[in-house]
Amino acid sequence: MLADGTRKEKVTISDTINAIALLDPLLDWGRLYRLLQRLVGFGPTMKVWSRLLCLVRPDLYCTISSISVRKNLSAVIGIAPSSFQSPAGYLQLLKVIHAAPWFQSVRPKAKEEVEIWQNKAAFIDAIFYN
Repeated sequence: MLADGTRKEKVTISDTINAIALLDPLLDWGRLYRLLQRLVGFGPTMKVWSRLLCLVRPDLYCTISSISVRKNLSAVIGIAPSSFQSPAGYLQLLKVIHAAPWFQSVRPKAKEEVEIWQNKAAFIDAIFYN
């Protein structure tokens, strides 16, 4: 899409990803939902967009591109694997993650721990992949 899309599409995608990346860590779920809907309006599902979000804000967003990740997350939190591919399902997953005590932990002091803490949501992929 970025290679073959129109200038307007490229600008809209870029602006939307940037707006999502700039959201405060205490996410405005309604705003995030509207921005995700804008992205999905271009055609790909959240499994594609979640990859980009995970790259720009690994502290807030995880990728759900892998079938096994979606399947394993589904078994743990009781959401159908296919629902993660919609903005509503992806938000439901993020709300579970963001409510978890490990996610809400305070920033550690040790340098090695800070590096992990700053990428904590991105680790969902590694934890649930098999």
